[in-house]
Order: sequence, then structure tokens, then C-alpha cells
Amino acid sequence: MKKTLGVAFAFLIVFLAACGSNDTSTNVSEGDQENAENETVNNEDKSSAGIQETKKEKENKQKEYDQKTGEGYVEGLGYVKTLGVGYSDEVGIDGTDSPLKPLEFGSMELTINHMEIAEIQPNADNEVLFDGRDKAKVIIVDMKAENKSDEDIEFYPDGSILVTDTGLQLEDSDVFLGEEVGGEFYGKVKKEGMATWILDDDVEKINSVKMIIDPAWNMDQSIEEPQIGEEKRIEFDILNQKDAYKKDKKGGMEQ
Repeated sequence: MKKTLGVAFAFLIVFLAACGSNDTSTNVSEGDQENAENETVNNEDKSSAGIQETKKEKENKQKEYDQKTGEGYVEGLGYVKTLGVGYSDEVGIDGTDSPLKPLEFGSMELTINHMEIAEIQPNADNEVLFDGRDKAKVIIVDMKAENKSDEDIEFYPDGSILVTDTGLQLEDSDVFLGEEVGGEFYGKVKKEGMATWILDDDVEKINSVKMIIDPAWNMDQSIEEPQIGEEKRIEFDILNQKDAYKKDKKGGMEQ
């Protein structure tokens, strides 16, 4: 069954983990008395802004995330608006309940569950993850990589290059806003999660995204030709939330 939930619900898990690691970094710096004093002063200076952010969050919370509109507040994340949803017959994302089509790189399989472009107004506590922005646009790809063999293989689908019809080329996903889907696969290993690419705030409307995926590599140094499979370039047509909802509903997907 294809994933039909909006990105916001699954994305929440990513943010909880990211915020947890961010808190750890803060605790380490508290040992420096001078930094702690400076932080206190800065917090006092920003107190008014903090109150304003709280008001904004309260207003956002009044509108719970709606799967049909692709817009609303997600607890622990912020206000999310789906700008576009990706479709590609090549990977089986066609708006129907038909099975997804894994991409094969020799014994490695990559299943792309979902692609989405979203605008996020993060909570005040999460703004640091977006370089302090009060609003950010992202492309998120939910996928699963699986090694079907007993061999040790390197594969990095989360390091794929995304090219948009507006002329953007995005290289490597943001490590702080995603989950590790690539890396070393020691034997029959599966990795599943969401990779995130951050866009500029003023990005034009995107109608298509090309995902360029590098081949896998056998980690056995004695093998003469370690490359497994060939580079793949997958084209995704991007539909706005309204048209995507109609397409999925017409195709029989659950909402």
C-alpha cells in the first residue's frame, strides 16, 4: 500500500529526533560561564519577540492539519502547507493503489514512497534547524533502500541530486532535517526514512523534479568492477495539493 499521509505527520518524527540532539549541544555549552551570561542577555533582548512568536504559534494551532487541503498545524513542528506532490509512473506513484515499483541497482532496491514540496513555519524552538528562518520551503522524499544480498554494499539515495524545471540543482539532502537512508549495508539490511532538501524562500512554482540517483558499490575491494547497476534519473510531475487530492481520490487511494 502506498503512503498517502501528508508529509507533516511523518516529518514530526524527524523533528523530535533533531530537536533532541540540538538540546544535547546546548547542555554541553552551559559549562562555559561567559557564554551562559551572554545567552541570558540575548534571551532578555529577545523576550518581546518570543512573546510574539508564542502568539503566532497559538494562532497556527487553531487550524489542525487537514489531509484534504494539505495545510495546518502539526504538534512539535509548526504550520505546514503542502505546495506540491510528486508523481512518477516509473516508480509506481500514479495516484492508484497499485504496488510501487522498486528501482533496482543490482541486489539493491530503492522504493520511493512519496515526494512532496512543502512550506513550513517552524515553531520558535525549531527555527534554528532552518537557519533561523521563520518560514522555509523544502522538498521531501520518503523512501526505503534494501540490500537483497549477503554482500556488503554502499548506497546513498539520500545523497541524490534534485533538478527542478525552474533551474535549481540541489545536491545532498540536509542531514539535520532528515533520516539516514543511505550508507553501508552489511548484508540483508533495510533503511527507510525521509530525506529533505531546503529550497530558497523565493523559489518559483515547481512543475517537475528530476531525481538523479547514483549506483551502488560493492565494498569488497577484491572485485574488479565494484559498481552495481547504473545511474538512474527519475522524472516527477508536481501537482498542487488540490489536483493531487483529486487524482488520489479518483485512483482509489485512501485519504
